[in-house]
Amino acid sequence: MTDSLANTSTVRSTHVEAFVFKKSEWEYSQDADGHRTVKGYAGTWTTPYDGAPPWLLALISCPSCGANLLLHDRVHQIDRLGKIHPDIRCNKCAFSRACYLDKWNDKDLYACAIEVDGRPEIHYMHASNQAEARLHMGPIAHKKSFRIVALGRAIGFVANDDHGEDLSADVMTKKESQQS
Repeated sequence: MTDSLANTSTVRSTHVEAFVFKKSEWEYSQDADGHRTVKGYAGTWTTPYDGAPPWLLALISCPSCGANLLLHDRVHQIDRLGKIHPDIRCNKCAFSRACYLDKWNDKDLYACAIEVDGRPEIHYMHASNQAEARLHMGPIAHKKSFRIVALGRAIGFVANDDHGEDLSADVMTKKESQQS
């Protein structure tokens, strides 16, 4: 028994940021046989097309490989903030993470970078200023160690905290800002 314990390895957990899909109009076409095709844009989402089945909540395009994915109401739920439950897993590539739809319910999604007990966190909300953000945060906003680092639109939002740590709500923008 001791030998098997000696062979175990250490596993580390890393935090993977949520991805925010930008709302976009996709191009639909229909062939002579009546089959509908759609051209999505990587990292975006769109509303169901005219005549779509009632179970279709939205269409998303994987930000990693560009595959179009259908959000089915028996598999997925989208909450009032646009958070997709369960997390998205692309069936064509390794993309897997928590995701939000910007402008779900026609409301802009904001990312609020905060620090609590010295730990940076990103929270998503419909608050467009710090007073509204504090209301959205609830009891956590009353902790002495709580502070708002930055608040901005979730699409393309990048902020640096006092320690130079990049607090980004958009992984694609984060990669671009690190390359420049």
